[in-house]
Amino acid sequence: MTSRSDSRGPRRADGPDPPPGPSEAMNTCVVCGAQYPRGQSCPRCRPQRYRAASGGFDKGKWGLIAVGVAVFLLLMIGAYFVIKGLAKGGQEYGQALHGAQERGSEVGCTLQLTNVYRSLQIAAMSADGKFPASLGELYSPGELHCPSREGPAYVYVPGQDLSMPGSNVLVYEAAPAHDGKCSVLRLNGRVELLTPEALQAELDRTRRAMAPRRR
Repeated sequence: MTSRSDSRGPRRADGPDPPPGPSEAMNTCVVCGAQYPRGQSCPRCRPQRYRAASGGFDKGKWGLIAVGVAVFLLLMIGAYFVIKGLAKGGQEYGQALHGAQERGSEVGCTLQLTNVYRSLQIAAMSADGKFPASLGELYSPGELHCPSREGPAYVYVPGQDLSMPGSNVLVYEAAPAHDGKCSVLRLNGRVELLTPEALQAELDRTRRAMAPRRR
């Protein structure tokens, strides 16, 4: 067996290599001053091994947990406001939809009463200005009612003619169907909404206006 040699001199063939010199085999960390083998990193300065002086607290690990908790809380807060906004938007949409349906029923009721007036006017013009004795002469029973959801029937005030005051009530709804109001058709063809109290007052005035003609 022969001896090996390298740049540092001959080596013994019958035993381990002698330990390298300190200046050649070890490095000194410029941060903490610790000695560590050449080719490796300083064990004290590795980022994943930074520890607090007490309890071995891992700053990196708990920092990530804190960030995760903060992000989760922000997401929960954002979700809360999103859900709240959707609920408010849904409520406003429902109110708007109800309002649109209500306005639609009012328009439908007005158009229907306008058509009723045209039929009554044509009948009166062919009968010396006198309106029919009942709506049954022009329409089938149960045919005339408000197109709203409640759909109250129309009530006719007979015994009138074209010479009477145009503000007299000619046809009206039996019950309020439009936000607490009743549709009213006057003798001049105008359609309007009145509260039940105002409608009753107009009916009383109409009957007083009709009274002299009945004597």
